[in-house]
Amino acid sequence: MNYTAIFRDIISITHHDYAGWEEKQGWDNPEAFLNEINSYELSQKMTVEIFKKIVDEYLLDFKEPHMFFTFNESDMIKNKDVGFQVRRFEDALYVTEIGQEKRIYKGAKIISIDGESISSLSEIKSKKLREVHPERENWNKILLESKSCNFIDENGMFQTMEIISFNSEKKSSCYTIKALNDQTLLLTLTDLENPDAISDLIESYHNELDTCTNLIVDVRKNAGGSTSAFNPILPYIFPKGFKSGEIEVEEMEFNCTDRNTELIIQEYYDVLQLIEDKETIKMMESFKTQFEKNRGKGFIVFDFSEFIEETKSNLKGRDLPKKIFVLSDVYCGSAGDAFVQMCKSSSKATIIGRATMGLNDYSNLVTKTWNDQFSLHYPTSRLKKKTKIDAIHGKGVIPDIYIPWTPAHIKEDIELKKAMGLIHSSV
Repeated sequence: MNYTAIFRDIISITHHDYAGWEEKQGWDNPEAFLNEINSYELSQKMTVEIFKKIVDEYLLDFKEPHMFFTFNESDMIKNKDVGFQVRRFEDALYVTEIGQEKRIYKGAKIISIDGESISSLSEIKSKKLREVHPERENWNKILLESKSCNFIDENGMFQTMEIISFNSEKKSSCYTIKALNDQTLLLTLTDLENPDAISDLIESYHNELDTCTNLIVDVRKNAGGSTSAFNPILPYIFPKGFKSGEIEVEEMEFNCTDRNTELIIQEYYDVLQLIEDKETIKMMESFKTQFEKNRGKGFIVFDFSEFIEETKSNLKGRDLPKKIFVLSDVYCGSAGDAFVQMCKSSSKATIIGRATMGLNDYSNLVTKTWNDQFSLHYPTSRLKKKTKIDAIHGKGVIPDIYIPWTPAHIKEDIELKKAMGLIHSSV
């Protein structure tokens, strides 16, 4: 495998096809990484794991959470994790979820990694953490590259654990509606990947949605997907008589390079094999057509007026539910960002929790794959105005009621409790 050739392709993408290339010229230093790859190849010590690590380091220079490099899963190569999830509070990391690693427990307090304190590591590894607020930091990669951690167990005892890696387990989508009481429904969406399934869920519960007084929507761990997937939910989010023309729709510029056009065409045909939702297919057809029409012209504002007007005309709003509470967090991104932003336009919606991930300055990802083994996922569009004057990156969509994350969240659903408290206080 010619790793140097693949990396030169990646440089070509980040300097030409990536939607943020103009704003971020000069941010990267590709020659240093090329030299490192050449050195490994000349010594015949290059492995796929080393190559991925080098590419990951290179991409950090762009500060782009919507651009990432992955292994394509195979029996020989698997994406890895440490088998548990953590979140920072003050000078410690707290275990928030347990996966395959059973030697540590939910709620454990990690006080150091490889002998370094968490506060010291946060400064040393600030580039990889990407965020300036502790509760937004992502420590997964740092843990994966580390050898051991020290934590305090449930008995207050100091423990040392060797960090080992596991083959990552793909999380399945969760779309559910359940009654919390006779007036309140809880809608949970862990992503927006399957428009058909979400539409079917809303349709199957339409009687309950039409008659409930309160709707709580949990998108705290929404990994994104297609914005068209949340359209069936919008009539419940907005009040009756709402003027849809008041919703501001940001213009997007699409980078219509030859490579992006080819990838969009391929993804259009891939989507046709997987999705039946007519609106999603129609939108993809428009993407494909406009890319083909503007191929090689660079950044072009696409015309989505047909879809915007159609969405607005169907957005009538309803009396019920009377109140909407949207639970948000930093793990909600991409189309999840867009959903929370849309909800902020409704007078009957209240956003509770923490700011979303904030990915949509640059969006509409495509995927370039090499040898059926590596894939680079990167954005092809940018917001025409806000990318330059009011970026969402690093901030996310700000909630109406901010609730700082603390270790108490591990044992109690504080955002849900807050929403229920607001419901009871208004009765």
